[in-house]
Amino acid sequence: AVPRLAGTTSVMIITTLAKPGTRVETGDVLVEFDPQEQQRLASDKRAELIDLDSQVDRKRAEQAAAEAKERTGIVAAENDIQRAKLAVSTNDLVAKVVAEKNTLTLEQHTARLEQLRVTYKLRREAAAADLRILEIRRGRATRALRYAAEHAARMRGLAPFAGLVLVRTTRRPG
Repeated sequence: AVPRLAGTTSVMIITTLAKPGTRVETGDVLVEFDPQEQQRLASDKRAELIDLDSQVDRKRAEQAAAEAKERTGIVAAENDIQRAKLAVSTNDLVAKVVAEKNTLTLEQHTARLEQLRVTYKLRREAAAADLRILEIRRGRATRALRYAAEHAARMRGLAPFAGLVLVRTTRRPG
């Protein structure tokens, strides 16, 4: 019987067929189909998997660089707040306009830090989602590669037991 293959359907070409009436032993080849199409599919899936692996690695590196940059921005904003607090602590000693300016600067830096923290959190969630999508695609490609390799291995029909070969043609509508 023609091997059942999941996924794409392709033309099955018989390359070897045991002659009717031939005696065979267990494990002898009864029928062999051309495995080239299945091997090509396996090769394509292997290349796709390698590409997805490199995409995952690249995405992780990009995300690590972006995270480091964002953390640096947060540390800089925290330092700005500390400097602004020092300036506010001198408000009793400076002119009223300068004191108001110092207070506004502190509020501005505090708001900026909060914005950076919220943005950082949202970007980390988005980055994790992007990475998860690539990992799902990689998992699918891994399964597709495994199926293609299994299909290539199913191209040989071996005798399950010793006996006499009998070829039976079955016609189906369509």
